[in-house]
Amino acid sequence: MDPILISLGIFFMAILFIGGVYFFIWEMPERNKRRQIRDRLESISEAGRRAPSPELDLIKKELLSDVPVINKILLQFSHSNRLKKLINQADIKLQVSTFILISLILFALSAIVSQQLTNIIPVSLLVAGFLSSIPLLIVLYKRKRRFDKFEELFPEALDLLTRAVKAGHAFNTGIEMIAEEMVDPISKEFRTTYDEQNFGLPLKQALFNLVDRIPLLDLRFFVTAVLMQKETGGNLAEILTNLSDVIRERFKIMGEVRTFSAQGRLTGYILTAVPVAMGLILSMMNWQYMSALFNEKVGHYMLAVAGFCQILGYIIIRKIVKIKV
Repeated sequence: MDPILISLGIFFMAILFIGGVYFFIWEMPERNKRRQIRDRLESISEAGRRAPSPELDLIKKELLSDVPVINKILLQFSHSNRLKKLINQADIKLQVSTFILISLILFALSAIVSQQLTNIIPVSLLVAGFLSSIPLLIVLYKRKRRFDKFEELFPEALDLLTRAVKAGHAFNTGIEMIAEEMVDPISKEFRTTYDEQNFGLPLKQALFNLVDRIPLLDLRFFVTAVLMQKETGGNLAEILTNLSDVIRERFKIMGEVRTFSAQGRLTGYILTAVPVAMGLILSMMNWQYMSALFNEKVGHYMLAVAGFCQILGYIIIRKIVKIKV
């Protein structure tokens, strides 16, 4: 049989298997919970028994796909919204359907090419799984960089807001000044918060939306402090000044911790790279000695176990040296 047909068959079987596991493990319980909640709300709410009135919907809704059928299918999966949230947090202009299509294309192409080169199905699936995860890794990497940039600029934004409050400006005006004078991603997120308030959204909900878009601990402190001051009173400028000082001190301690843990991180990189480097060197020096790992079935399992242990060991070392401040 043609190896290309075998590869395509493996690809579609893997997609069906992953989709089935996902549906029965994650989606079915979520659907049951949503159905129970909806039934309870309809049983106690008069609005649930009335036909919905044709009112104008002013809430901005982002499509998961430009194709209505695909968009409707994706809306049935709760993880589609989570993926959309990750893409938005990374500030990437990409729809969920396009993201999934890119991942599937990478999976199919890498599975076919690796199958043609190695003719080893487990290796082909591993290579395809890794390459198809590259779009997600890029999204997570850009999301982390954006969050780090936001966290770095946040104390300056607090200082600007403090000066605006001390000068007698309203809190909303201070938010607008941050949106106009700061750079991205601070300016973009605070601009969104300011626009939401202008369109009539309560301050509390607008700040909650800001934390939902940028789930950082420092921002949670800021929102909590502002909302408590709005309800109980107090000197907002002093509160913001103290919060800015605390954030700067935390950054200082974080830098010291990274300095002390640098040797542990380097050790993790070396221990991860040495087996791979030794394998490449031995393969170039004596391929006949190393070929048993690639030609024998037992060698395939040994490579899989070794790769899994390497990844697990690297993750454990990262957990040890990554100290939260």
